[in-house]
Amino acid sequence: MAHRSLRRPIERRRRPAPRAGYTLIEVVVAMLIACVMITAVLSTALSSKISGGKNDRRLIASQAARHTTSLLKNLVTGCNCSIASGRCYVSGVGACSITGPMPGNCGGGATVATCTESYSLNNPPLADSRGTVYALALGSHTITGLLPSEFEAAPYNASVIYYVTPTSQIINGRPVPLVNVTVDWTEI
Repeated sequence: MAHRSLRRPIERRRRPAPRAGYTLIEVVVAMLIACVMITAVLSTALSSKISGGKNDRRLIASQAARHTTSLLKNLVTGCNCSIASGRCYVSGVGACSITGPMPGNCGGGATVATCTESYSLNNPPLADSRGTVYALALGSHTITGLLPSEFEAAPYNASVIYYVTPTSQIINGRPVPLVNVTVDWTEI
């Protein structure tokens, strides 16, 4: 009896043919990267939209503050206007020979030469919360009419406020006031 070999001949195994498609890991990583990119784009768009409105309001407020400052610079020449009482005198001893920069305040038939209110910011469309007193009278003044109406109304309720305080500096016999201008509003 011949010995038969129980061994089978060695066959080389072939690798399976590559399948079309992606593995689960590749799909999960791709989805994760896509989610991160979409989140970044949306957050950038949302933050620019929100900060754009805030920047617009800041710009409007700074323009109103600069405009108030320029109006008040014109009123510094208010000759003998009293920063304490807020009155300007146009006749009598030491009367001012220069007319104020707001001649529109001399309504009611008064001429600029006899007007005691031409140094006030209470001149349409502007309105001073203190009325027709000297614009640099001591204290707090709230000005309306400088800001757009939709900014002065709810929900922002914006207002231009300037504070006049005395200083020890005296020029031409008058104390020079210190003025701080602020614009306040409610941010929503």
